[in-house]
Amino acid sequence: MSTSFCQWATEWECVRESVQKDPPNDLQAIIAAWGKRVPRCSFRDLKKMEAGYRKTNMRDRGEQIIERALLATKGGIAGHLIKSGKKEYPMVAIHHSVYLTKFKEGQVIADALAAVFVDGHWHPLVIEVKNTAQDPLCALVQNLQQVRLLRAQVRRVLPFVKVSDRGVWGMVLAPPKYFEQHKDCLGLCRKLLSLLKQTQARVILAKWDNQLGHPFEVVCGNWR
Repeated sequence: MSTSFCQWATEWECVRESVQKDPPNDLQAIIAAWGKRVPRCSFRDLKKMEAGYRKTNMRDRGEQIIERALLATKGGIAGHLIKSGKKEYPMVAIHHSVYLTKFKEGQVIADALAAVFVDGHWHPLVIEVKNTAQDPLCALVQNLQQVRLLRAQVRRVLPFVKVSDRGVWGMVLAPPKYFEQHKDCLGLCRKLLSLLKQTQARVILAKWDNQLGHPFEVVCGNWR
């Protein structure tokens, strides 16, 4: 692993650790991490991989249950709908468990890559799935790192998710009970998302009951 990438990955690791403190020391540290340039040496050729759910285990647990419901079977894509008030955004879930850098140490893994249709344009969408682990603020920081990494190599990402011209956005997806259990944390999430409006970071937190045909409902976000 290169020195430059090690420093970049370490800073994000420190930020993730800091937000787990009660209360977090400084949300501005997250903004600062977002602003750091991603070392080009970390960019990975996103090989053409088959779409759909990748794991072959017979029994899913935890986040795997959500991921299997989110994605199509091997070789396919799955359509969903994201609702934010009266607005609806079509989304297609495409790839599962995608490694985003070429380094084993400091590796960043996206639970899913998708595409979402907003205001007449398709955006690549990187998804962080949660079931019970950690809290929404920590999940948001994880997703921000994924978005930042992919925005830096967006030309590699666009053909991978069959999108032609837009920047990468993010989504944390979890069951309703996850947000209910961590409702005290959502105020900080909203504050961070508001601060991020000054950047190109666009992320939502959404709840879903894992039922096909049921929409994802936005809990909070800064897409618009």
